[in-house]
Amino acid sequence: MTETMFDSPTAPTVGAGTTFSQMASAPSAEASDRTGSAASNAGENNSPAQAGAAAAEARDAAAASVIATTDDVIEALKDVVDPELMINIIDLGLVYGVEIGEHGDVTIEMTLTTPMCPLTDQLEYDIRVILEGIATSVTITWVWLPPWTLDRISDDGRAQLRALGYNL
Repeated sequence: MTETMFDSPTAPTVGAGTTFSQMASAPSAEASDRTGSAASNAGENNSPAQAGAAAAEARDAAAASVIATTDDVIEALKDVVDPELMINIIDLGLVYGVEIGEHGDVTIEMTLTTPMCPLTDQLEYDIRVILEGIATSVTITWVWLPPWTLDRISDDGRAQLRALGYNL
């Protein structure tokens, strides 16, 4: 498992996670072709259990070919913009860490500027959509300690906020 943790003054306390399955229910065309070839090469009718096992094997093979790096995930998350501040979640310092499992499962530890943020669902959806092509599944673990502060904003994020009229 590859893990990247962002600067954090203390170890985070983890809240409830949200899981989104992606690509797991529909193997790629390449995986489907491999599954079909395996079934036709056997020369016999497969039982539903055998067909399911072959499909799962093909799906795992397809997932293994699309495992993203931590840098890929972080770069993709730069396209997820906080709807209120209009700055991406990486430059705002909302992402505390990224882990990638051996099958391409991505776990993101992140926070919000406030625990009562009304746009949590929108951010979760945007993250899921952005990572759809590079992760087999996405789990977002909301972290509340340490709380987010202005100190977590990157230099690029500060420049963007100043350009929008914020005084930092």
